[in-house]
Amino acid sequence: MKTPMVFVSVVLAVAALAAGAKTRAPVIIPVPEPSSHASLSSPCQRAWYQAADGSGSLPYYKASPYITNLKLADPDHDGVLTKSEFVEACKRGLVRQL
Repeated sequence: MKTPMVFVSVVLAVAALAAGAKTRAPVIIPVPEPSSHASLSSPCQRAWYQAADGSGSLPYYKASPYITNLKLADPDHDGVLTKSEFVEACKRGLVRQL
């Protein structure tokens, strides 16, 4: 009985990959809520803390793995994303899953 389950798992995995290839919409990064940060109530705030790693801002080279379109995410075009810019970009669907 193990072989049919493996086959079904493989088929489902391939279908999920194929569906993802057709839709290029970014996915918000799922980050577990840290118990020490009560203010991290939204997935976008949790994504910021994962990306920024304690920093107050993200230069483009550090933000590029997370952001699908840096120019749209950085309204003042200064080459650095603040927390508010990152969270707003996340709410607009510009943060991708890593």
